[in-house]
Amino acid sequence: MEEHLLNGQPAAVFWNGEQPFAALLLAVADGKVQRVYFHADLHRLSRLGRQVDTRFDLARLWLSPRE
Repeated sequence: MEEHLLNGQPAAVFWNGEQPFAALLLAVADGKVQRVYFHADLHRLSRLGRQVDTRFDLARLWLSPRE
C-alpha cells in the first residue's frame, strides 16, 4: 500500500507487484472524512507511478483524535 493524492483527495493505493489494483479515496472536509470511495478500474489505475506524495499522512488523518 502507498499513499497518493488522487483527484485532489488523500488515497491509499494497493499494489500487486508493480501494478496498482485498487484505491481507497477519502473525501475530507473540515478535517473530517466525509465520504469514502473505492476504485478498482485497472485501466485508470495503471497510470499511477510508485511515488509517495508526502504532502499528507494517511495515518495521521485516520488516527487523529475526534472532536
